[in-house]
Amino acid sequence: MDGLKVRLPLGQSTDCEECLNICCAGPTSKVTLNTHDLARLLDAGYEHSIETQHQVGALGTMQDRRLVKQKRKKASLNVLSTTLSKPSMNVWESCFPTLRQDTWQTCTLLTEGRRCSIYEIWPSSCARYPVAYDAQNHLVFWAKGCRSVTRVVTPGSLATPQHMLVRAALEAYNEKIRDLILLAMCAKEVRESRLGPYLNWEALPKVLSP
Repeated sequence: MDGLKVRLPLGQSTDCEECLNICCAGPTSKVTLNTHDLARLLDAGYEHSIETQHQVGALGTMQDRRLVKQKRKKASLNVLSTTLSKPSMNVWESCFPTLRQDTWQTCTLLTEGRRCSIYEIWPSSCARYPVAYDAQNHLVFWAKGCRSVTRVVTPGSLATPQHMLVRAALEAYNEKIRDLILLAMCAKEVRESRLGPYLNWEALPKVLSP
């Protein structure tokens, strides 16, 4: 990708097996779920592990669900770039649900041995950690919260752990863009789907909210 800057520990990757820290705990370890994450968790029966920004209830009257008008679609597209370029307008943290934490602020999906119990379907944010993407600066960087690294030697290979983490970080960001487009173009359909009750529609920018 042209212009992409990558700042990762040279020749190193994560060493989760030997790590004594728990990246799935603490006030800054809330995992926000995109629509794909949410659908997979619901498919697997993990509704109890999803925490919303509001009380999950009925979708309202039929009249309420018909509030989305075709004329909003064009306006919604115009707001996409503005929404993505404003860090203060964190649509995902305010609108989308998160993985539930216990009273110790630890992910409830960790086993007694502090292992992820849903590794096969874990959210994209977990898959790319500790690598993150800063869209404003076009920068892929290593999160300060992860101090567990190991040296890797894979000369000449594009499938190194670092390359995979970079791809995962970019894909996690692309998922956010796709979700924003989905809400802009198909808000009515999403609201009436099984995902609808888990989204905080009041927190969406007015032009995207049904």
